[in-house]
This record gives sequence, C-alpha cells and structure tokens, in this order.
Amino acid sequence: MEDRNIRLYNSKCDDLKLMKVVRALDVGWSIVDTAFSPDGRQVIYSSWSENIHVVNLWDESGRQEALPLNPVDRRFCVFSLSYSSDGSEILCGATDGKMYIYDLEANQRKMQIHGHFDDINSIAFADDKSEIFFSGSDDGLCKVWDRRLLDTSQSKPVGVFAGHKDGIAFVDSRKDCRYLITNSKDQTIKLWDMRRFSSENAQTNTRKAVGSAQWDYRWEQLPVKFRRYPFSLLEGDTSIMTYTGHRVQHTLIRARFSPKFSTGQRFIYSGCASGALVVYDVLTGKMVKRYRDHKNCVRDVAWHPYKNEIVTSSWDGTMCRYFVRRLMAIDDEIVEITSPSPHPDESASARSLSSLHPNTRRSLRLSARRNARVSNEGWTTVHTGSENEGQDPRRSSRVSISQPQTPSNLRRSARILARQQGDSSAEGWTINHSTSTDSITMSSKSKTMALNQADFKNYGAVDNASGTSSNVSQKYRRCSLHVAESIHNIQKECLVIMNLSKQLSSLTDSQTVDPAEFSKLKSAMASVKHLISDTTVDVNGLMKLMSSLSPTQKIHVKRLKSDFEAAVQSYGNLQKFLISKTSRPKRRNPFDEFDERRTSSDRQLLLEEEQLQRQKQVEVLRQVQADVEILANRQEIVQELERNVVDINDIMKQLANMVTEQGESINAIENNVESTVVNISSGTEELRKASSYQRTRRRCTIFLLLVAMSALLVLAIVLYIELR
Repeated sequence: MEDRNIRLYNSKCDDLKLMKVVRALDVGWSIVDTAFSPDGRQVIYSSWSENIHVVNLWDESGRQEALPLNPVDRRFCVFSLSYSSDGSEILCGATDGKMYIYDLEANQRKMQIHGHFDDINSIAFADDKSEIFFSGSDDGLCKVWDRRLLDTSQSKPVGVFAGHKDGIAFVDSRKDCRYLITNSKDQTIKLWDMRRFSSENAQTNTRKAVGSAQWDYRWEQLPVKFRRYPFSLLEGDTSIMTYTGHRVQHTLIRARFSPKFSTGQRFIYSGCASGALVVYDVLTGKMVKRYRDHKNCVRDVAWHPYKNEIVTSSWDGTMCRYFVRRLMAIDDEIVEITSPSPHPDESASARSLSSLHPNTRRSLRLSARRNARVSNEGWTTVHTGSENEGQDPRRSSRVSISQPQTPSNLRRSARILARQQGDSSAEGWTINHSTSTDSITMSSKSKTMALNQADFKNYGAVDNASGTSSNVSQKYRRCSLHVAESIHNIQKECLVIMNLSKQLSSLTDSQTVDPAEFSKLKSAMASVKHLISDTTVDVNGLMKLMSSLSPTQKIHVKRLKSDFEAAVQSYGNLQKFLISKTSRPKRRNPFDEFDERRTSSDRQLLLEEEQLQRQKQVEVLRQVQADVEILANRQEIVQELERNVVDINDIMKQLANMVTEQGESINAIENNVESTVVNISSGTEELRKASSYQRTRRRCTIFLLLVAMSALLVLAIVLYIELR
C-alpha cells in the first residue's frame, strides 16, 4: 500500500480483526507484492528497490532484513514473489525481464535468469516440489522453466505458451504440474495444458500482436479490438479455454483457481477494473456470477481454502468479504450450466448462490426441488474500511488466501476433455495442489487423486438431496471441517518441528541448546499431540455416522481418515528422526577409568586438575557472557544507526525534493533572463530605427525651411522691385 504499512488480519473472526501492522522500509511509491513462508513465520515484500525485505512475524521487535538482488538497472522493481515449498529459496520476477533466485540459507543471490525481453509481471510454481515454475511477461508469453535444467550462463525454457494479444498480468497454477491460467491485458483469461506447448509460429504471432497493441493499460481507454465479441484467436493458440467478460486496466489484476476443499477448483475467480468480482465456470467457460460492490478497481481476490468465504481488495481503500451460505453437490450428468439473474430487490448483502453451481439437472422435478431449496440462501458481504481512508485510495492493494491441499471433487468426462484438447486419449484431470501461507492463509499437503467418473460428486460439500437428517448433516459438516483444519495444522506444526530439529541436530558437543528454540519445539510437539487427540475423537464420530451418510459423504469421510492417518504417520516418523538426530552419547565419568589399584594421591591430583578445568570453564563462561553483553550493546547501536539511516534517508529525500524545486526555480529564472535579453535586443533595434527616422525627419524639416526662406526671399525681392 502507498502508506507503507502491511496489515495482517485474523480470518477466524467475523469482522477480520487486525492482528499486526508492519511498517515497510525502503518503499518506492508502493508495496508491490507480498508472500508468506510455508511455516507462516515470515513475510517478504517488494517495492521499487533493488532489495526485497523479510519480516519475522514472531519477533516482537519487528526487525526487518534486506535481501539484496544486485540488479544492473538502476530503476528496478520485483513485481512477483514466491517461496519454495521448503522455504529455503525465494523466486522473484522483476522489471528487467529477469528472474532471481535468492538462497536464504546461504543468504545470497543464487541465480539470475534472463527469461523475457519485457517486464515479468507474475511467477508461480507448478506444484509443491518447487522444481517447475511459470513466468508471465508483458511480451505476451508464458514460459515454463525447470529448476533442474537452469544455469546462469544458459537459460532456456522447457516450453512456451503463446496466444494472448497483449501482456500477461498474472499466472496461477492448479499445483498439479499440468494446468494453469493466465490473465492478460487483452481482457481474457486462458486455460493451458502443459502437454500442449505453442510452436515458434504461435510465438511470432503473439509478439506481433503485442507489438501492435499500442496502448497503455494504466490510463488509456480500452482499444476497440479488445471489445469485440466473440473473441478471435491467434493462429497457433494452444489454450484449452478462453474466458472473457472482465476488464484488466489500471493495474495488474489477478485471477485464481477456486479452492479444492469446497469447490474442487470448479471455478476461476478474478478481479475487475470496474470494481467487480467475476466468477467463471472452468468447464463451460461461462461467467456464472459477477458482483460489483466496490467503487474502484479490484486488484486481488482470495478464496478461503476451507471456509466458504471470498475476500477482495480494491483501490477504493476497502476490503469486501463474501460469505457463501452452502455448496451444492454435482451430479454425474449435466446438460447445461445456467446463470440466472438475481432478483431486482436483491441487495449486495444477500445474493443467490444458485448461479454459482449447476441447477439444470437430468430431471425437471429434481431441478425444481433444488431451485426451491436454494431460493432463500445466498451470499453476504461485509465491507471493511481501510484505516487510512483519508489518503489517496489508488494503491497497490493485495489480499491472499492460499489454496490448500485436499482431495478434489472436480471431474471432467474423458470424452469432453479429449475433444477440447484434440487428444484421442481418454485421460482425466489430476490435481495436486499446495501453496504457501499468505495474509489470510493456510497451507497443507495431500495426496494426488485422479478425477474420474466415480469422483464427480462434490467432495467437501453437503449433499442435502440424499435424504440425510439435518442433525446428522450438521454434525458431519462440523466434524469434517474440523478434521480438515486439524490436518492442515498438524502438517504446519510438523514443518515447524522439522526446521527446529534441523537446527538442534546441527549443534556440536561444545554448543548448547537455545532454551527459546527448545521451548518452541516442546510447544509445537504438545500442540500436535493435542490436535491428534481431538481429531481422533472427530474421526471416530464420523465413522459412527457412516451408516447414515450418503455415498458422497462416505467417500469424503474415508479420504479424511486416510489423510489424517498419513499426517499422524508423518508425525511419528518425525519423532523418530528427532530422537535419532538429537540423542548424544553419555559423557564418560573420569573416575570410571580408575580401578582399585589407583592410589589416593593420583585421585587427588586428578581432582585438582578437574577443579582447575572447571575454573577455566567458569572464566570462559564469564568471558562469553561479557561478549554477549557487548554484542547486545552493539546490536542496539546498530539498530539505532539503522533508524538514523532511515531518518537520514527521509531527510535526503526531502532535500532531493527541495533541490528539485530549487532547480525548477533556477530554470524559470534562466528562462526569464533569456526572454529579457531577447526583449532588450528587440528594443535596441527599435530605438535604432527610431533614431534613423528622427534624422530623416530633421533633414526634411531643414530642407523645407530652406525652401520656405528662399521663397520668402524671392517674394521680398519681387515686392521691392515693384514698389521701387
């Protein structure tokens, strides 16, 4: 944001309670992008600066660390950031057309990759292995990179997607290493398959189309060629589907896949320059919902990974929160997916959800019953104003809710998929999705499942048409949601325990364990044990309800149980690893080496020697404590110096502004002096002309006087002669 503050909100509260405000450093114009580490401890942010900054959220002092990327260009900005799955590396896409990989363990820039000839607006990992990633640029191309094949001296993508007619604003992956979407300035979203890359001819056509765009999306009006429908495709376009209906202007608007747990990634939702939230159906390509509750451009959108909530952030300085009342199951055969218009009296706080899910079914009776059942249920919006409403609302707003790892409910028939992909093979979609945590973020890992016809029911949704009683349905919904969140929390705590165990296992015999780190490890393990015990009760409760559940819900319960068992197994393996790494051999007692033949004098000498060693150790400890105090004092001095440097930086910026203003004043004075010199020269010339005119006039006057005098003289002579 332009006020240099990063605000963290608690999504568990109904009113999005503000948890923490982080004051950003070295901000040029605005904070452009942020990303959370996989364990949720750190957040990184970028701006118009050659450094990216990392903030430790668990540190109460709020200390920030600058990570230099050392670019060549002076005007430099990182437009997109992302952590690797293990949190050891940071991937950046910048305005110089290069991608940067920063190694956090080595604390240095590891690699610089020249990927595009224009600004890189977005980067995204293909799956949780962080080996394949995508990059989208203003050149209209989306490139696929393999981390294992990259080299600083030679950077070549493994594939390219071409088909957009203008630059790419955002890239989002389904985290299955197969499907991705790109949001472009040509006002389209395209769905791509990694098994179908674009040809060189398609790339050439894309470059020509982008070069002929000739408009600046930040302030110019939308060109006429981007308003024409249906949207024509470029020759060689290999995209599976194209979605149109939203506007990409003023800023890099983001579009994402909906979460797996609640929707099975059935939808694509995007922001819009008109201030709307737009939802598309992945399979049909139709716009199924459009909400316009903001007064200005909506830059970022985020769907909660487990709860049925969507958050949008806008340039009008507000956030909008949508609550989805309930989800509907999807049948095996769907003829058409319709999008009925809302009732004219329906307000923004209560909108129908029926258009977000298919309601045209095999039986008209079932369709009528389903429509009657959902008529009184809808969405609710809560507008949360910014704390700085008096400031300029045009800011780089960003809110994110990462997509979790849960089994999917989305199926596409083999016949339709083969027809659209031009492939004769009947291969279904595969989903394996995991991302890092964000401002309102959860992260988790789950197994990959093939989306076949048996899995077409809505995983994670409540099938109310199955005849299940309301009490059983409510208990099933509550327990399933609690189990899913517990699995996510267990995996998150396991990641924290793994990082702490690595730190403890790296200690030598002469080093001591940090009490703070050890207490964190104990609290994390206690939290996992508590979660396992509570989740076991919920899983047992779900197993008792198996006889009363529908087939879809039974499949859901079985998958939750298998995921919970996998999480418990991983925690057990982590315990074994921790025991094996942290166990140390018992220190030998020096008196055990003595037998009965040792004399008392030898033992006395040994005791004296051991006492001397203890005294030396005490002295060393005192010296270490003194050094620690000195280091603490130095750290305080360094922090004070950092604060002073920041203040000096602000003062220098103010001085620079003053110098700029003085320079403008001097330029104005120089212009006035130059105009004065020109005016003086022209005045001198005019005076010279006036002087010449005066001389000529004088001559004429003298000549006329002489003529008059001559005439008078002649007249006098004539009169004299006549009188005489």
